[in-house]
Amino acid sequence: MASNIVLGAANFGLIGTAEDAFGAIHCALKRGICAIDVSPSYGGAIAAEDIVGACSSDLSGVKIFSKVLWTDPASVDHRASILASVEISLKRLRRSRLEIMFVEAVPDQEWAEVAWNTLASLVTDGTIGKLGVFYHDELTLPLEVQALFEIALGEIPIEISQNLVRRRRIDLAGNNALAYATAPLAGGLLTGKYSQSRGVPGRYDFYPDLVNTIDQARADILCRALSPLPGGVIGVALAWVLEQPRVCSTILGVRDKEQLVDCLNRLDQFRNATAEIYEKLEHDIGPQLGLEANT
Repeated sequence: MASNIVLGAANFGLIGTAEDAFGAIHCALKRGICAIDVSPSYGGAIAAEDIVGACSSDLSGVKIFSKVLWTDPASVDHRASILASVEISLKRLRRSRLEIMFVEAVPDQEWAEVAWNTLASLVTDGTIGKLGVFYHDELTLPLEVQALFEIALGEIPIEISQNLVRRRRIDLAGNNALAYATAPLAGGLLTGKYSQSRGVPGRYDFYPDLVNTIDQARADILCRALSPLPGGVIGVALAWVLEQPRVCSTILGVRDKEQLVDCLNRLDQFRNATAEIYEKLEHDIGPQLGLEANT
């Protein structure tokens, strides 16, 4: 079972075919994944939300997470911009409700208040289950947004990049944050498929903060050191993220069924490893690479 894995839809409609995405979705359901993370910005010729929506009849028990995009940043009608983004997502997904709507950290107090008041009304009427925040580089929830969100929420879902290449301390002391770790494989760097000498394909523009020579070199070291372990670098990387404080789930983006099966099997292989393997990772390989867990 993979109940602590969220299926990421960033590649749907962009890499591979719609049929590839459908295969990944149905495989995820069979493997116990019960949440899908999507966004109005995901996809290419076909929007990822449209692909997920095409499977709506099979997703009655699946939680859907999406994001608010400021559809017209120059507009002074911030409320209309937010409502339009939510309406587009619901229409594409063929749903009347989203379990979590993640909101990008807003630029100022006025904008934060408009966003909160608008989205809070959608929580009140049941259109949105919970509000969350997603990040690019920030690690600490802005105080004004934290105050607004904590008025009505006992916990704050956040999406934040977390992986072995860029290990981050999730500093949210003082509230009950639930972290959904994105990019657990560092945009493909922690798969063993790409090396610094071979470069990173252009499709990794999704993760511009990871595409630099320092991170590629570090990923190469990690891949070489961890590949001999059960599950290889993929299994170790996924398990490490899921064991971090504050992390409740990780969002695993895949292009097709085969990639999803491979990742989940590797995670299971590492989790089923003997105690000696864990001890070797903790006391031998880990300290050499700085893999100690955040505390």
